[in-house]
Amino acid sequence: QLPSGQRFLVTAYYAGGSLAERLAKGPIPFDDAARMVRQAAAGLGAAHARGIVHRDVKPANLLLDEHGTVKVADFGIAKLLGATSLTRTGASLGTPAYKSPEQSRGSEVDQRTDLWSLGVVLYELLTGRKPFDAEYEQAVVHSILAFEPQILETADGRLVPEPLRRIVSRAMAKDPDQRYQRAGELIADLDAWLRGETTQPIPTLSRRSTQIALGAAVVLSLLLAYTGSWRGPLLHLGVMGPVGGQPATPADDFEIQLSNGQHAWLMGNTGEHLDEAEACFEKALALRPESTKAKGLLAVLKVEEFILWHREEDQDQLDALLEELRPLGESAPLGLIAESKLSSLLKRYEEAEALARRAISAWQTCAYPEACDLGYVWLGEALAKQGKYEEAKAELESGLLVGGGRIRCRLKLAQVFEWEGDFNRASTAYEEVRSIDPDQTTMLNDYGNLLLKHRDFTRAAGLFLHLTTKTEDPVAFYNLGNAYYGQGLWEEAFAEYENAEQRYRGRGELTPVTAIAFGDVRAEQEDDEGARNWYRIALERLEERLASEASGLYDQCRHAVVLGKLGRLAEAERDIDALLENPPKQGEAFIWLSAARIAALKQDRRALETSARRYLELEPEPDRLKDDVAFKAYRHDSDYTHFLNSVMEDLQRR
Repeated sequence: QLPSGQRFLVTAYYAGGSLAERLAKGPIPFDDAARMVRQAAAGLGAAHARGIVHRDVKPANLLLDEHGTVKVADFGIAKLLGATSLTRTGASLGTPAYKSPEQSRGSEVDQRTDLWSLGVVLYELLTGRKPFDAEYEQAVVHSILAFEPQILETADGRLVPEPLRRIVSRAMAKDPDQRYQRAGELIADLDAWLRGETTQPIPTLSRRSTQIALGAAVVLSLLLAYTGSWRGPLLHLGVMGPVGGQPATPADDFEIQLSNGQHAWLMGNTGEHLDEAEACFEKALALRPESTKAKGLLAVLKVEEFILWHREEDQDQLDALLEELRPLGESAPLGLIAESKLSSLLKRYEEAEALARRAISAWQTCAYPEACDLGYVWLGEALAKQGKYEEAKAELESGLLVGGGRIRCRLKLAQVFEWEGDFNRASTAYEEVRSIDPDQTTMLNDYGNLLLKHRDFTRAAGLFLHLTTKTEDPVAFYNLGNAYYGQGLWEEAFAEYENAEQRYRGRGELTPVTAIAFGDVRAEQEDDEGARNWYRIALERLEERLASEASGLYDQCRHAVVLGKLGRLAEAERDIDALLENPPKQGEAFIWLSAARIAALKQDRRALETSARRYLELEPEPDRLKDDVAFKAYRHDSDYTHFLNSVMEDLQRR
């Protein structure tokens, strides 16, 4: 305190700068890196003994004195263990690249979060780069939650010794219970290394798990957005030696573009993410036009886009890519994956299965094993489509251990559970993805649709509302409208359908789906004239589509139902009867659902019950025989409800 009464704080001055500044000067010898982290661990251990968690351990906060001894600084966001926090629930303090998984999620933390961060610091000192790095914070957090870090060779080509890899692996275990529990344990292992002793080995995985994890090592080299390409040993297995005998190469724009594209793709199948992924893959291909890796990733992405949007330009580009990849066979496994996805699309599921199996086995001999992750996803789908659900689930469970499979395979598992009719396990799989990445857009959309299907409209609305903060995709707003519609919130539903319509128009599309939705809302509100106006617009849009090659069975069914809603029942019956003369296996249920809607509009009880029964035999979803406005007169009809219940009971007995 000064004589004037003013108070001040005196802190030590350390002349050696920070570890961040030391890193910027060039490579750090392994012994020096271990010694520096050991000293930092001692400082943190002293804080932990007093119940203090630092929560922002990073090179910039580790200072060097004039003798080179590390001092832990900047306890500005430290917290006393057990103290009440004023930070809002879910908030996450700290520097993204150094935060533990639990800290990244905004969960409660203890001293083990500092030991994770110190593991990241050790990783960076050993290799010269961060294990989790990207251009934007969300991608960093996503990597921390979804992927395992890989030890790289250093920038000057040195291999990180196996004992140090084990130490980093334990410090950075996703599960805090598998981590060092106290700073003293980390210090003991570092001291053993510095004395030339062997650290405690990490439990060995089974042979199958080892093979899968070894594949994951290279898959993750693309998925993690650090600026480096991995050619070195796998962190948690202690595998020595470069992959394929190839020396390490510095990170370049090509690898960065592939990495960023994979990241964007893994965030979800919305237009924005897929467009970003496509742009990155095309930039990579422009940098290396001969790269089968870039061609393969782009080919698989193009199949995804074609499935979603049926754009002719996607098919043309896909055909050109596959023409180049097909002759390469197993040396271009991503080409096999693209072919597998196409075969599934064409319902050639046995062929799709064989192609996916070839892709999975090919990663062991090719220079880039990304196919392993995507291979399990599409193998699982091909098996499930053949009714081999148990085998599909087993393969997808294996795929969980591989790269992006932690998310992709869980999403496909959820879909398989849904196809089996197991709502609870499907929900659990979606919740697992949600715990890894709460913003994953495919999960938000598909989970929301599952809840819509099971009439949990309130929870579905919550997911879709969150989705609309992450994407401008019109489907997200349309589905949010459906969730409000299911709750009888007509104006809220209409507003979201308007949001969807606006975004479709922004893409140059005039879709009949939103026009039908507008008409249905007005019909629910008994605004007959407003409903008819929108149904007329829907009919115009449908007829434009039917006149082009862009339409299909679903548009034909919608056309018939809209005719019925406009009172043109004879035409509606004629059109739907024509479809029922030779119904395709894929889509037959929708034809019978449309026939039931037309019969309900006509108030033909006998035809309604016939169509409803046939629909339920194909799709046991009785609620869909009430939710459309066409069934408005039957929603509270006890005889109709009894009929639906009796059909379901009969089907269950069978």
